[in-house]
Amino acid sequence: MGASTVTTHLIIFIAVMGMVTTAVIMSKSFLDSTITSISVQQKRISDKMESDITIEVINFDNTTNITSVYIRNTGRTKIEPSKMDIYLDSERIPRSKNNRTIHVITDTDSVNAGTFDPGEELLITTNVSVEKHETHTIIVTTEQGIKDEEVFSI
Repeated sequence: MGASTVTTHLIIFIAVMGMVTTAVIMSKSFLDSTITSISVQQKRISDKMESDITIEVINFDNTTNITSVYIRNTGRTKIEPSKMDIYLDSERIPRSKNNRTIHVITDTDSVNAGTFDPGEELLITTNVSVEKHETHTIIVTTEQGIKDEEVFSI
């Protein structure tokens, strides 16, 4: 075995080690992104399982045509009020300031100001025309897909 054979084996060994190192680095990057993705999904599932809301009171003002809905966060996670959807008789009320307002009732807002924390109460007001002397359905849905539904009559 000459020097050229040893040199050839050394070059092949270095090339193989380079490929193995590249494969390990790429696998680590893939593994890191997989772990991050799993953590995000786990948080979403946990938030969904621990979220719950309850519609407590619905009031309708005949003179102003405003429907007021009081909702309590009966779950164990905070809910983002601006990401809630409201449906009145199967029609979605858009997230615009003209059609609805949402705010946490101040005397229940004890943990994070402006955030709908567990145990706190939220007031949603909608300015949508509804037929009098009929039964209506209101559905409130959170960003996690948790919803509560109530039927009320005017």
